[in-house]
Amino acid sequence: MPLTTAHQVNPSRGAPSAASFRVVIERDGKRLAVAPSSLHLPRIEEEEYRSLSDLVFFDYAKVPDGHRSAHLDITNVHWSDANEVVADYSFVIGYPTESHRIELDLQDETQLSEFTMRWIRQDLQRSDSAPMDTENRLIFVKHEQSTRLSINPDGLSGSPVFSIVHDQLKDRHLRFEGIVTNARDDRFAVLPSAHIRPMLDGIVDGN
Repeated sequence: MPLTTAHQVNPSRGAPSAASFRVVIERDGKRLAVAPSSLHLPRIEEEEYRSLSDLVFFDYAKVPDGHRSAHLDITNVHWSDANEVVADYSFVIGYPTESHRIELDLQDETQLSEFTMRWIRQDLQRSDSAPMDTENRLIFVKHEQSTRLSINPDGLSGSPVFSIVHDQLKDRHLRFEGIVTNARDDRFAVLPSAHIRPMLDGIVDGN
């Protein structure tokens, strides 16, 4: 079940509606655009947690198996409230607005022949919250030893943040920290996956 931040699919802010989004998969040498079977937007009444409603879930439960896209099974990873492990390394993966490749049509230079969004990975580390940070968020910053270039974070909303963690036996695991909801320079506010999990459970139980 894909999810992203609701502000990315808010037509009043100039964005395309959630219902217009498609998952593009390749099958038999063809690209297919698959529409979600339903959408879920959390409704949170408590003022203290109202900021957690910046989410939208895309349900593809009724899509035939042959048309499903590849995905990460998050039931096999740790969630952000897994405190019995220690983080060794954190990172974000996403498609910032500036990270794209454009190819013009050689027959007509006013037309595009290809527009490709390219993904990036940025090294992160946890940081303390500051007075202007969004409530109920984990704060990550660019890792102090990262050799990667800083990026304009525009477009990274909805991007997942993961950590490589180890337990008491020194075995390493993947922890899904959450998704980016807003960012400024090298500072990322992440909605914790521990808050996303009960929303997902509610959707699954309701189906």
